[in-house]
Amino acid sequence: MISFNQPPTRSRRTFCAQGATLLGGLFLRNAASGKNSSETKRIALGFDNFSIRALGWKADRLIEYADRQKVDSLLFSDLQVYESHDEKYLREIGEEARTKDLILHAGTGGICPTSQSFKDTFGTADEHLQLLLKVAHGVGSKVARCYLGSMKDRKGPGGIERHVESTLVALKRIRP
Repeated sequence: MISFNQPPTRSRRTFCAQGATLLGGLFLRNAASGKNSSETKRIALGFDNFSIRALGWKADRLIEYADRQKVDSLLFSDLQVYESHDEKYLREIGEEARTKDLILHAGTGGICPTSQSFKDTFGTADEHLQLLLKVAHGVGSKVARCYLGSMKDRKGPGGIERHVESTLVALKRIRP
């Protein structure tokens, strides 16, 4: 059985350095093969609104910014980024992104009902997940991203396993 309570075996700095080395190697391999970018599958690049949250922008402004930056995708990593969760508004946001050839991904915060960091801003875990799915469908996202909780959840009774199980139960209630 995998134990989630073990500390990471490498630092974030080491992980990033190894990742950069791997990506550099892949780039060099493709360059050496003589294939141009039109012959290789293009990976969509983008950002999430969390990375520029200090600007306080809502969905429409973020889409405009993403278009100016010429990125391929945009992750709305929280449900507060939308002016409304009304279906008509969500369709309009999705359409605005599609007219700019921008792939939208919908997301939210923690959905684990037993996590110390769970917030009931959007109701119960089930209600929160249902809203996330509604938003993802409304904007045309092929993903509905969420996360379990926080680092604190690893240290309590039952460790992270208890919260993983609780999250899986909630997910299965929504998508049996």
